[in-house]
Amino acid sequence: MQTERRFVRAHKLLLLVLFVLVPVRTLHADPDPKALARVHYERGLALVENRAYEAALVEFQRAYEKSPHFAVLYNIGLCQMALGHPLEAVEALSKYLREGGAEVAESRRQQVEAQIAELESRFAELSITAERPGTTITVDGREVGRTPLARPVRLPAGVHEISASVEGASTASQRIELRETERRTIDFAFAPVPIAVPPAASPEREPLPPALLGLDYPKQREKPAASGPWRTVGYALAGAGVAAGVGGVVHYAWNRGRHDDWAAEQAALTTEPRPLDYRERAIANNELADSIEGASAVTVGLFVASGVLLAGGVTLVVVDPGRGASVAWSGTW
Repeated sequence: MQTERRFVRAHKLLLLVLFVLVPVRTLHADPDPKALARVHYERGLALVENRAYEAALVEFQRAYEKSPHFAVLYNIGLCQMALGHPLEAVEALSKYLREGGAEVAESRRQQVEAQIAELESRFAELSITAERPGTTITVDGREVGRTPLARPVRLPAGVHEISASVEGASTASQRIELRETERRTIDFAFAPVPIAVPPAASPEREPLPPALLGLDYPKQREKPAASGPWRTVGYALAGAGVAAGVGGVVHYAWNRGRHDDWAAEQAALTTEPRPLDYRERAIANNELADSIEGASAVTVGLFVASGVLLAGGVTLVVVDPGRGASVAWSGTW
């Protein structure tokens, strides 16, 4: 774990230097999503055993994002139930049944359907109407449709923010508290939006000619100066900086691939039962981790060198010590 934390810190530093100094995009293969999903899934199970349901929910959601599998949705639904989020629990469990299809055992399907029915039996129903058709209805920041709504909105007990908006009128909002199994109707009426009247434009006064203002000063004109010899050195330094940056990107991509190999081997070594050659593989993987850390320092050095060379080259190109601007004066405007 200590080696992985050191690599993560080096990884973040490399990404920051890459973003600031070298605007070069590189493509590399992502780690195996199924392996990453399994890591998040096992973390979630461990957190559930400690009743850390909120943290477990985050890990299960990450596992589903990395490799969507319907079985993870059941754990997500149970975490939402434990956290007191019945609406989110119903959504997760219903999606579990839809995506699982025939792969869900009949006994498990009946169990989940009973859980969904029990949660939905406690929902309140809110009928929302508005004096204008086509009014957009939003519940707790989520759009539920336009009036007239086909059916009441089902909501868990608690406080909810209901908003209605329509073109040509100000938005109306109501904050209501619903009890379990309550049935309620709310109606929205709108006040017209006042028409903003632009202020009367004041007549603009034409500026007086310079002669009437007593201005008769010569105007300064700057002549273009010839390019100095330092610009050539600046271009050379900038080119070397770009080359160092490209080398850093290639070196980083190579080292990232080795880290992916290390992570995959580390995950394989933590499985039960342990393989027969566990000790030899663990030693080899630790040696690989040390090599990765050393290579990360080389990559950082390349990016730092790239930044220094680029900064020096740009400075010499923009501010050339060998050139100067000559000024000529003219008596006309």
